[in-house]
Amino acid sequence: VLVVLLSFTSISLANCSFDQTFGNSIDTFKEKFGASLIVVPGEWGLEEIILEKNSLCTNNDFEDLFSTYSFLSDKLVEIKIVSIEKESLNLIDWTKNKYGEATDQTSKDLTSNQNNFFWELDDKIIFAEYTKAPYEVFQVVKIISKRYDDLFDEYYENVASGSDPTFKEK
Repeated sequence: VLVVLLSFTSISLANCSFDQTFGNSIDTFKEKFGASLIVVPGEWGLEEIILEKNSLCTNNDFEDLFSTYSFLSDKLVEIKIVSIEKESLNLIDWTKNKYGEATDQTSKDLTSNQNNFFWELDDKIIFAEYTKAPYEVFQVVKIISKRYDDLFDEYYENVASGSDPTFKEK
């Protein structure tokens, strides 16, 4: 019964399209999810698109979920997924199903109130964490491309230097 339940959960979580191709442009991303998406500009060339659950999942495995896609130089470089559930660790489970066992993990005890996970793959780094509050479980997963380390370095050097003089608030 447990094997059937786990395989059903894996199949239904596969119906969520969080993970996208790193390096894709904003236009390519908009073609997939809808041309009317709003691109949120940031300082030093950072641009972000935020999608909610109904744009990402064709199932009801997640109660409250959104994902932020970050672009530098018009290339997708980072994905941050946030899920708030009543009791489940669906986002952590999705991450483990997708990427296997974590390279490192704070605690092997998944009943603990807080835990952090880390995966290092050839082309990306994944950080995941959950925190259990009295009535909710907060889960965050960040998937970061290693292919664009030069863009990250330039961005963080600029951020460290202060405000972007070319940035205009909209």
